[in-house]
Amino acid sequence: MKLSNGERLIVALLCDISKKLDARHEIDPEFVMRALGAHEWSLAWEYSGLLDQEAAPPLVSETCDILDMWRALEDAYAALSDVDKARVDAALGEANPVEFGGFDGNHDEHHSIAYHLIEAMKKYQHFKGRNINSHSQSSLPEYKIMLRRFDRMAFHRDPSADRIIAVMGGPQSA
Repeated sequence: MKLSNGERLIVALLCDISKKLDARHEIDPEFVMRALGAHEWSLAWEYSGLLDQEAAPPLVSETCDILDMWRALEDAYAALSDVDKARVDAALGEANPVEFGGFDGNHDEHHSIAYHLIEAMKKYQHFKGRNINSHSQSSLPEYKIMLRRFDRMAFHRDPSADRIIAVMGGPQSA
């Protein structure tokens, strides 16, 4: 959904009136205000019974794919035995390396999208309360490489230490 500047202004005024009247209804004026501008795509997601569904913009789809991948990686790592966790840590060269580090809040639109998904839309609550600003422009290119290695179906069938190492770029992924 792409609103014109005039439509945005009208929606903002209606949201303001709705809040002042303390109207109780299915449409949350605060959510609508947060969505105006950069996140108008989320209005069709949130109010799918009211608005026509649209394909998510490519950056939104990619952000969701990255968050899905990280959720699977973190869940799989948490379920490993201590021996397998130690093997993953040794292969990747860090203690507890399987933790989503976020996106660069200054240079990457994925950060704003992820924040909106988590905070405004209440999606990906697994990441709620975390600092999702990596402060690094290298995080997104790394995530894209990991995403190419990530086979969602295979990973869910066998969320092993070897698969985690392979996705995250350990020595066995070459």
